[in-house]
Amino acid sequence: MNIVPQEYWDAGYENIAIRKASDTDPISQVIRAYIPPAQPNGHAFEIGCYPAQFLCVLGDMGYTLNGVDATPRVAALPVALANLGYTTGKFENNRFEDLDKVKYDVVASFGFIEHFTNWPAVIKAHTEFLKPGGYLIITTPNFKGLFQYLYHRLVDNPNLERHVVSSMSPRKWKKQLERAGMTVIASGYTGNFFWDEAQRNSIFYRVVKRAFTRIFKLVNSIAPNHPSIGSYCYIVAKSK
Repeated sequence: MNIVPQEYWDAGYENIAIRKASDTDPISQVIRAYIPPAQPNGHAFEIGCYPAQFLCVLGDMGYTLNGVDATPRVAALPVALANLGYTTGKFENNRFEDLDKVKYDVVASFGFIEHFTNWPAVIKAHTEFLKPGGYLIITTPNFKGLFQYLYHRLVDNPNLERHVVSSMSPRKWKKQLERAGMTVIASGYTGNFFWDEAQRNSIFYRVVKRAFTRIFKLVNSIAPNHPSIGSYCYIVAKSK
């Protein structure tokens, strides 16, 4: 069950440009570190693909780009991505549960599973789109980490409530995928900052952000990408 109404996403996408994520973005770096460049006719598929910023990173690695999203805005992606120089395949405005299980070399979602109460079933559905020997990459925010959770609870609670915090666990993902016979290549946390959708003009917000910035710097100097502060969770696995 998706806990966020589709109307929320449709409204939020109005001012988001279709472009590639920065090469310095932590998730871009995870993709490049653990997903191999495309073989001839390699296809990548993103679940919840709009606006495709990280899918573009896979496009730079030679993959033909495909995706599904429930927002009608997904119809704009083939032309927009082609204009950016990427090779595109099929993009569908649909629920991922209703798709035929076409198989891909890479299956990805970036900030998707954490909006579902039945997130283990959503992860399982990801694997059903994989070719033998294909790669799976899943990322989510890390609101479960101690300092990340406290920060969002204090100043960004509405945004926190749009996420299923219990889903943000690379340890649980790893156990599930290994039970399914997949090989986990890498999993953990990345990034040492926090992002929010808070009202930023209050004194309380500024005080809290200043305090947590100092905490993050201290923890990161001792243990970079620690689970308590890492901005994102990730896992990369390979099918049999």
